[in-house]
Amino acid sequence: MTSANPSNAGASLSEKKKDLRKSITARLRALDDSYVAAEASRLFPRLLALEEYTDSTCVSLYLSMPAKEVPTFPDLLEAVMTDGKGAEGRARDVYVPKVTGPAPGDMVMLPLSSPEDVSSFPVSKWGIPEPPLPPSLSPSLPPLDLVLVPGVAFDNKCNRLGHGKGYYDSFLSRLFASHAAAGRARPMTIGLALEEQMVASVPVDTFDLPLDAVVTPDKVYFRKDRERKGG
Repeated sequence: MTSANPSNAGASLSEKKKDLRKSITARLRALDDSYVAAEASRLFPRLLALEEYTDSTCVSLYLSMPAKEVPTFPDLLEAVMTDGKGAEGRARDVYVPKVTGPAPGDMVMLPLSSPEDVSSFPVSKWGIPEPPLPPSLSPSLPPLDLVLVPGVAFDNKCNRLGHGKGYYDSFLSRLFASHAAAGRARPMTIGLALEEQMVASVPVDTFDLPLDAVVTPDKVYFRKDRERKGG
């Protein structure tokens, strides 16, 4: 695990986040594509073996950007959509994100019918394939039981540093509230990380939501105050 940068000990929280984001981004850009692909092939079996995954029936999966984060398509996307049945004996419903504006709340999850559809999606300014908005968009949030979350950096307490836009923190806050209002269990949130993205401590603010787990090629970290499924 990478140590936190001691040189910015007196910096503000936002400066610490900015410095860490810059450091990890530079580290990831130096990685070979073949290395990232090989590490992803080690990570995916760890994720797919988790009971939290095998019991899932409605999953949100991010579509990766070309910035050396854990690549989610085509391999992981195809596995999630085709590797069998969820806990209720039916194929999983899969949703992918669509950013609709600059505000933190401007991200929605749209259903994906086939892995092949991704190749026809327009690419955002961040290089991410995104589904087109439907003619009418339901205001209700999908009944997700598992959210696979991207990030820049993570720590073993399952804290996450994102890209600074706040899209996922806002979406997860709304999703948790929606589930609570409907009497549904809170969905499991899992970050996917290369070992190069793991640090000793991620600087966090009160509005930063910790994840329930982080999966790396070498290990699965569970948040200590989040009870595991079946545990």
